[in-house]
This record gives sequence, C-alpha cells and structure tokens, in this order.
Amino acid sequence: MAGRVPGALNDPAALDTTTLWIGTSTAELGGSGHGIERVRVNDSSAPKHEPPIPAHSPSFLAAHPALPVLYAVEESTGNLVVLDVARESVRWLGPPQYACELPCHIHVDPRGRYLVVSGWGDGTIALFDLSPDGRPLLRDRVGLEGTVPPRAHSATTVREGKIATVDIANDSICFWRLDETEGMVSEYALDLPAMSGPRHLKVHGDGLVYVVTEYSGCVFVLRAGRAGRFTIAGSAPLRPHGTWSRTDLAAEITITDLGSATFAHVGVRGSDTIVTMRVAPNRTDLVAIDEVSCHGITPRHHTTVGSRLYVANRASNSIAVFQLGPSGLPTHRGDVDVGSPSCVVVMNDDVPAGPLRRGDSLGARIRHS
Repeated sequence: MAGRVPGALNDPAALDTTTLWIGTSTAELGGSGHGIERVRVNDSSAPKHEPPIPAHSPSFLAAHPALPVLYAVEESTGNLVVLDVARESVRWLGPPQYACELPCHIHVDPRGRYLVVSGWGDGTIALFDLSPDGRPLLRDRVGLEGTVPPRAHSATTVREGKIATVDIANDSICFWRLDETEGMVSEYALDLPAMSGPRHLKVHGDGLVYVVTEYSGCVFVLRAGRAGRFTIAGSAPLRPHGTWSRTDLAAEITITDLGSATFAHVGVRGSDTIVTMRVAPNRTDLVAIDEVSCHGITPRHHTTVGSRLYVANRASNSIAVFQLGPSGLPTHRGDVDVGSPSCVVVMNDDVPAGPLRRGDSLGARIRHS
C-alpha cells in the first residue's frame, strides 16, 4: 500500500526508524514536489512526513560524511544550498551560492574537505572547499571540452587529491588533480565507446571505479595502473541476453556488499526496472542476474543502505522500498508517497551537532551510496 512500508521478516535492523531526505522536482520544472522532503519510516507504522523545506527543484542531494549537514542543488536556479539538520528545526547554513547551469549531481569528498557540483546545462564543474562546520566556499569553476557541447553529469573522488568527472555528451571520463593554488588541473581523459553516455560512477573496494552508461546500458570497470592512470579493466551489459531499447535510459548505480558477495544495482528508465548484477571476486567481472519492476515510473535515483534499497520513482510520485536478499535480488516491501522524487539520501539520526574537530571520526555516520 502506498504510504506504508510493511515489515521485513528476519531483519532486526528494519525495526529501526530510518530518516529519508528526498530531493524533488517542483512546479517550475513541471514537477509536483514541494522542495526537500524529510520522511521517517519504519516497519511498524505509517511514514511520518515532516513539513517540506521550500527550494527550487532541489533535484540532487548529498550528505557530509561526518556532520549533520545536507547539500542540495537547485536545478532551476543553478544554486547550491546547504541545510543544518542537527535539530528538529532545520535551518539554512548560509545563503545560496551559484554553481552552474542545470546542476544535476553533487559529490562530497569522503573526508569532508570539498564538494563538486556537475552542471548538465553548461558542462561546468564547480569545486567548493568545505569549512570545519561544512559551509562551502567556491574555489574553482572549469568547463569541460569536447567535439560537441559538453554535459557534465557526475563526479567522484578516485584517490587522494584526484577526482573523475563524466561528460555524457562526449562519452568521456576526465581525470583531475586538485592543486592548492590552481584548483582543478586537467590530467587526461578516458574515452568510452561512441554513444555510451557515461552517467554516474561509484568507487568501491580497492579503488575500482564502476561507471554506468545511460545510452548503451553497460557498466564499465576502471582500474588504475602502477603509474596511477585509469584504464578500462572490464565491462558488462545490463541485458546480456536481451535487447537494449532506444527508449531505455540507465540512471543510478550502487555497489553493495551482502555478506561475502558484492552486487551492483542499476535503475532503468523506460522499462522502469532495477537490474541486479553479481560482481565477481576479481571485482572487474560483472554479470546481470535479474531485472525486476521498480514498482513505479521513471526510477531516476536509488540508494542502498545495508539490505535496504530505496528507489525514487519520479513520474509515479513515490519512493519504492525493497529488501535485498542474500542473492542480491530485491523484494518489494512498500512505498512512500512523495511528489516527483528525484533523489533519496539516508542519514543517521545520531550525527553529532557542531563543527568537525581534530580527532573526530570520519567514518560512516552518514549512510549513503
């Protein structure tokens, strides 16, 4: 039943209350969302919706790794906005700051020192330094280059002082060095096959980078050689025995460890499905093992937390909740009603208030994938 998440058998963690922070598309972009939503869910009662926090199509969210700070990009204004979520009375942490045109992704450094905003509209990457209390300060803004107008779609830290960004229009992954004085310094680009459309990437395990391609429906695995340069170490189609339709568009990818096994989950818009892939022990080989309904329409984003999978089904106004079994396959458990959800982030409720201090752990106080 929409609006209620039923219990998951044999899952003690499912009895805990989980706080979902949800980015939405609002009216100026044709959505029915009302800003940034906060919903508390558990398996014994109906979801508790807090009053939405007004924002202009905050279509992507990201959490600080150690502070009760949530970042959002407003797709319609190009602004980066910041929330202090330490208390019930959520407050803005400073004024909005312009990042780029049609921002669609935020990456926060795992050590909480900087964040990167990717601009789909103008192919721009904006780098912000983060203060000890999580406030951003623009440090650099660079434009991607290509044979066609670039479209920056995501970024991630691949190793200390190095980030990778994707250009979905030019089928390329750009690698950058972060310099204290010069900001982002371009090092090299890795080209994927034409019409691949690299969209999102995840780092997992011993530094391997998993890239999902929106247009060709594949996952590429990148590995750094002895000189530190990344190359393609493997690839696998989302549908090894089927046809990738022109109307299908891959969206998000997450990599999840379940016991001794590792799985990738990829959302597919068009067919409106979630593909499960098994990751081999060598970490570079993947094989698709199942594809199930996302229980909604247009799964723009999803996240995994432990054995739970939360899917933002934008066009059907719902967050679908799945339980992941030992085989990695998702079982639908229920739905949460939210207008035009485009991103979902799960945050612990025990994140401490106040600035990060010397000696504070930078561990997994914020859970996100």
